[in-house]
Amino acid sequence: MQKDINILVVDDEPVVINSCERVLKEKGYNVHSAMRGKDAMLMMKDNIYNLVLTDLKMPEMDGISLIEWIRQSRPDTGIVVITGYPSHQTIQESLNLGCIDYVSKPFTPVMLTDATSRALKRIKKRFPNKEFSPATDIITGYSYIKGGDITNAGSASKALRSHLMGLGIPMEAIRRAAVSAFEAEMNVVMHAVAGILFYILKNTELKLIVRDIGPGMEDVELAMKEGYTTAPHWSKQMGWGTGLGLPNIIKNSDGFKIDSIVDGGTTLEIIISITGIKSNENN
Repeated sequence: MQKDINILVVDDEPVVINSCERVLKEKGYNVHSAMRGKDAMLMMKDNIYNLVLTDLKMPEMDGISLIEWIRQSRPDTGIVVITGYPSHQTIQESLNLGCIDYVSKPFTPVMLTDATSRALKRIKKRFPNKEFSPATDIITGYSYIKGGDITNAGSASKALRSHLMGLGIPMEAIRRAAVSAFEAEMNVVMHAVAGILFYILKNTELKLIVRDIGPGMEDVELAMKEGYTTAPHWSKQMGWGTGLGLPNIIKNSDGFKIDSIVDGGTTLEIIISITGIKSNENN
């Protein structure tokens, strides 16, 4: 139950703390706060928190130092970064240290609650090297995407494909998921500073969520049209960028939602229905 979930918010801006407390308490979570990393450490020595939401830029002790301490002292605690200075360097460093997600300032209540929910799901259930049982399991994971990184373009969708194949997912569902993930990943590579591909597999539904730090879209309806592109010149020279890929994602998915804010980034939510999975409950 959510009332049993303890969350610690660490930020030196009172307005951020107040916003997080208000939004998360309305969802039924127990929320505490600290304005300094050292204060957060003291609180965590005396209390157990399921999740910590921490800023990166703070006086005396920065967020990276706090994250390193949490990973060593409270390895079971989930971490979500809150930052007003997002970049692929800070996001990559945070993910390498074990953070689950990031929220860019300014954020909306939905952005905050979505990141919190995803983080708690990932903490709750992990099934490495185990065949997926749709009756009982929730499989989650994520991959970091660096904007402009041509060398590693496609690695996030490839990792997703490999993971799904290891879980015994039907090949047609894997193909559709891989195509959708690749199109979304390439949009991040070509247009954004950085992004993350999340996936949540539950029952017979795979949900892909791709969030980026990028320019956003001024006209989403136009972006959905076949052949429309705002791709940079370098990507066109490589044979990419003939379209934003959104129509292809829609063709290969069973549900699609897009939320884009100019200068605030874009979030895609893609649903892939999965049929033909054999339950291993009796194995």
